[in-house]
Amino acid sequence: MNKINFKSQIKYLFATTIITLATCNLYSQTNLAVNPSFENTSSVWKFTTGAAIVMSDAQSGNAAVSAADNSGATQTVTNLLPFTTYQLTCWLKSSTTAPVQLGVKLYGGNELVAQKTSTSYSQASLKFTTGFVSTSAVIYCFNPAGGTNQMTADNFSLVKTDENPYELVWSDEFNGDGPVDEFNWTHEIGFKRNNEVQWYQPENAFQKDGNLIIEARKVPAKTRVNPNFIAGSPNFQTYTYWIDYTSSSINTSKKISWLYGRFEIRAKVTNLTGTWPAIWTLGESCEWPSNGEIDIMENYGGGILGNFAWGTGTRYSPKWDSAKVPVSDFVKKDATWLSKFHTWTLDWDYNRMSIYVDGTLINEVDLNTTINGSYNCKGINPFRREQYLLLNLALGGTAGGSVANLTFPTQYIVDYVRVFQYNANLSVNAADKQEVSKVYPNPVKNVLNIDYPTSNPKYKLYDVSGKLLLSGNGLKVDVNKLSSGVYFVQVEDLKSIKIIKE
Repeated sequence: MNKINFKSQIKYLFATTIITLATCNLYSQTNLAVNPSFENTSSVWKFTTGAAIVMSDAQSGNAAVSAADNSGATQTVTNLLPFTTYQLTCWLKSSTTAPVQLGVKLYGGNELVAQKTSTSYSQASLKFTTGFVSTSAVIYCFNPAGGTNQMTADNFSLVKTDENPYELVWSDEFNGDGPVDEFNWTHEIGFKRNNEVQWYQPENAFQKDGNLIIEARKVPAKTRVNPNFIAGSPNFQTYTYWIDYTSSSINTSKKISWLYGRFEIRAKVTNLTGTWPAIWTLGESCEWPSNGEIDIMENYGGGILGNFAWGTGTRYSPKWDSAKVPVSDFVKKDATWLSKFHTWTLDWDYNRMSIYVDGTLINEVDLNTTINGSYNCKGINPFRREQYLLLNLALGGTAGGSVANLTFPTQYIVDYVRVFQYNANLSVNAADKQEVSKVYPNPVKNVLNIDYPTSNPKYKLYDVSGKLLLSGNGLKVDVNKLSSGVYFVQVEDLKSIKIIKE
């Protein structure tokens, strides 16, 4: 398996993915949108009821799209490059100043929308970075429902840029031999959850041939006693007497956790009755499920699942947003699917999370809806707090199925785990600028304070696309008028800092 040294990979990615404040003349100007001005009536565009090409009111040329409330036009653009940044623009106008939208979705990341309210043509623009294995995107213009507004749209443009807003912030390539790196991973030990039949232990997780192997094994009958056994205990962790099976569960808790980013994990599922492999995250604070759970991948019952869970008003009773795709759906398209490695991606920002496998959307959730109920951490959104990563192979339990027909040992194989986040350094090379100023509070509501040796430092505040929003001098930055979301603050020429505006 072709891999590169992690340190070399870091240097390479720093060299190739650092954002620069590039101007449009640096971009490739090939417009990838087909029939972008709607001049060709045999169009690749798809129109919902209430939208149509009109031969009037064009921004330029002869044609445009007119769309009533709750209608618009979409186009699937193919032959894009994976993990590449594109700029999408369109001219829009609204008859009543109600918002009209330019958007992109199904590109391997969270859906993005830019809005305009002008009654004359105004250019909407946004940038997006395709997923690691994604080669298409759906672009659209849309007039949301809510009145008698009429949207007019014209002159789409989709061009590749020389930017990439992501940098690799953490990775385990599993290039070693033997035990996993204890600097990265912590082991769970014992019986843990869901009435699963395996005893977790470190010995069952190891590196070999450039992969992480998590191996489930059968223990000779009645040869190993649960050291935590308590006679009469109500909990399965302690009332189970014999250890009949072993496996491993590793996690990054107390070592590293993340708030937002793009997570890529390449792995091969078992898809065997009795097994329950998973790639998932949990929050470091609050009691489960109020700490939040993201199941980037679960595989059991013949399905691939992507789930989100958070707290309710009842202890240990989560609110689930779940999706399941039958493995047979993938096998129908590729008979060898189960024998191959596949790429799971979580795209996570302030407003949304999306889960993909090989570029196919499995599930997504609006983070404005994931607020904990009253039992624990009331009113907290666990997905706007840090999460740590877990990899495990469970057996049996509430979902894995009977292990009676399993052949042991059985293995769950992970090629690599990579975490990318928006690069905060925009025009500053992170390899050269390691000093950081301090800003607080973070998250911030109204005023951001700067801790700096002088009383009048220069500061700049950017959005995640690299657009400069605020600049000035001083130790306080008024952010009250900014929308909720993620921003980057750079003080003097030091390394930029990611902040969250509540």
